[in-house]
Amino acid sequence: IATADGLARYERGAFVRVPGIHGPVLALAPASDAAVWMGTPDGLARAGRAGREDVAMEGDGAELSFVHALLPRADGLWIGARQGLFELRAGKRRLVLGPDDPRDRLTIRALHEDADGVLWAGVQGGWLVRISGDERERSLIDLGAERAVYAVRRDRAGHLWAATSTGLVEWTAQAARRFSQAEGLCDPRVTSLLEDREGHLWVGTMDG
Repeated sequence: IATADGLARYERGAFVRVPGIHGPVLALAPASDAAVWMGTPDGLARAGRAGREDVAMEGDGAELSFVHALLPRADGLWIGARQGLFELRAGKRRLVLGPDDPRDRLTIRALHEDADGVLWAGVQGGWLVRISGDERERSLIDLGAERAVYAVRRDRAGHLWAATSTGLVEWTAQAARRFSQAEGLCDPRVTSLLEDREGHLWVGTMDG
């Protein structure tokens, strides 16, 4: 469990703090071994039973900090950070999508790979980026200014959902629909999405 001050795991009926890990943990993803990947304000790290393990990477020169989203892939890891979208493969890090000016930010808070192998990235400021499996096709969806995108998911019916700071957005082939408190959400600040085995979409907000 990622917390504002370290990492915890559920063990033998109780939550146990993972030793040696302090400060905010912003994202988690399983690694290929028993460890987990951690996104932190300082960048990317791993956590095992012994505690924090720093990650040695051959970089592309770009800064990596405030890692908000992690998504495992068959041969590596997608990383969403303040500086954009990175790929980690065989110990080498590559910037896939970043701002035109390296001094600017392209903060990515959400990552999702759909059944067709398309990668969706939610960008701070109200954008969704669609990247095909071979990275040759990229497109943008504008959600409106000042929206933070916290989660994105394409369901089994092919509908695309985005959890934002001002409500839930659904796209179909015909139109886009927006859901807020008027449509039954307990809070317009939607932070997480989960599709269950029956195809129902569960929505987490700042108020439940």
